[in-house]
Amino acid sequence: MHFGCTLIDVAEIRAQIPVCQRVTYLNTGWSGPSPRPVLDVMEGQLELESAEGPASPRALEVSHEIDAEARSEVAALLGASVGEIALLQNTTEGISVILNALHWEPGDEAITFGLEHPAVLMSTRSLERKGVTVKVLELGPSEAAESILAGLRSALGPRTRLICLSHVQYASGLRMPLADICHLVHPVGVAVLADGAQAAGQMPLDLPALGVDFYSMPGQKWLLGPDGVGALYVRGDRLRTLEPRNPYLTLRRGTDPSVDFSETSRRFELSTSSMALRAGFTEAIRFIQAAGLDQIQTGNRNLATRLKHELDSLPGVTVASPMDPAASTGLVTVRLPGVAAPDAVRTLWARERIAARSIDELDAIRFSCHFFNTEEEIDHVVTALQTILRKVR
Repeated sequence: MHFGCTLIDVAEIRAQIPVCQRVTYLNTGWSGPSPRPVLDVMEGQLELESAEGPASPRALEVSHEIDAEARSEVAALLGASVGEIALLQNTTEGISVILNALHWEPGDEAITFGLEHPAVLMSTRSLERKGVTVKVLELGPSEAAESILAGLRSALGPRTRLICLSHVQYASGLRMPLADICHLVHPVGVAVLADGAQAAGQMPLDLPALGVDFYSMPGQKWLLGPDGVGALYVRGDRLRTLEPRNPYLTLRRGTDPSVDFSETSRRFELSTSSMALRAGFTEAIRFIQAAGLDQIQTGNRNLATRLKHELDSLPGVTVASPMDPAASTGLVTVRLPGVAAPDAVRTLWARERIAARSIDELDAIRFSCHFFNTEEEIDHVVTALQTILRKVR
């Protein structure tokens, strides 16, 4: 069986990502390595600002071009319109923007899940300060879609207003049944806010088809862009139902009262950002789109499947990620018998130059398999873990 990414020239991709020449990098789910074209456009923008002055007519003209291109590329990536896109700093900011822009009444309810990233879980729990009841549903790392939907159906109440969840669970790579969740809750007037941190850049996204109301995503993970830039999608018919809690809207109205920023998601942005980061973000999306998200999704899952099958055969090792391909992504989380996950992660790096991370909630090691990784690197991980296991027996 061949597990790799057959339609992508992986050698060509790896040649453009410097880290691939010296490290087995399996930590893209934390932060992905930027390819050379992304670095080049950021450097070029900083050089322009240095040479021309960041607020010179030429630099400002280029900034407007970068801004427009960034919105256009994000909209195309998500299947959205440009007016539905806000450019923010990261996923957490987008989640916070929506949670604070919704109109909450004491006694309203929000629902999230227990295995969520703190950006989702703690942000949602913060609504309790407003008198909102937050229900936290139990979620296993490889929970079946039918079980997720049944639990959610039981938890819905007459005051439920929002479901806040990750499209892909960071702890295990579980792909949540997002479209089915939207289909379940929309008829009873409940909105859905999704964290796309582990989805954007891993799989094709069509947010209108999914039916999600709000979707927040970063640039620095699977998209391989820089830190400090991301995007928020607000479905067009939801724009007028939200009131942003930042000074940008008031500022821009004062500057140009004729502009109605309630018509676009730009009303959720602050007024200053790095054009170098936005240029890098845009180029990263183009890099991913050129490789092909269908092929990336298939390649990631195939590499993850190879890793899961190999590790599942090792005595005492527990794979804490879904084995069902439909619920799987490039994230693979495993527990080793008798070895604390942080210790194993440190050992992998110190001895083998393998970059991974630990997941505290599961005391497990998480590997991120992306399209620039190879079958040989997967085998390297398996051999390295076997060595660690032999030393504790």
